[in-house]
Amino acid sequence: MNKLVDADCVFVFWVADWFRLMNNKLGGINKLYLLLLKDPANFGKDMRKQKSGRKIKYPELDEHIKQWFQNLRQARAPVSTFMMRNEARKFINDKNITDINLSRGWQQKIMKRLNVVKRKATHIAQKSLLLFEPEIKKFVDLITELRYYVLQSLLIS
Repeated sequence: MNKLVDADCVFVFWVADWFRLMNNKLGGINKLYLLLLKDPANFGKDMRKQKSGRKIKYPELDEHIKQWFQNLRQARAPVSTFMMRNEARKFINDKNITDINLSRGWQQKIMKRLNVVKRKATHIAQKSLLLFEPEIKKFVDLITELRYYVLQSLLIS
């Protein structure tokens, strides 16, 4: 390695690879290493989500909530967490599911899984022009008056 450095060669030394070779505890190439080789740009991002943790008990509920949410957002209708929980209650009652608790924790987890965020309704940024009508009238009167004085001064000179 020293000869490569002396010859001005550029190389990348990955400490994890070195320790893997030295320890050889993994018994060959492991899944993380294969994932790194497959997609190095996204390595380490959301590693916990990839086939780990507890399995989703009712994926059809997630899909139903996702479709319901998308339909309301496309219609620009307001969506609240209370409405989401009620929609889930309707679904589980229709499917006769009894072993699910629609708690705040469930709600936070499904929102995270579906990339749903809470939004607040915003106010209109611009006020109505009718509110500015008196000021507009004053401005037009001022311009008309200034125009009259300019014309008068041009005629006098």
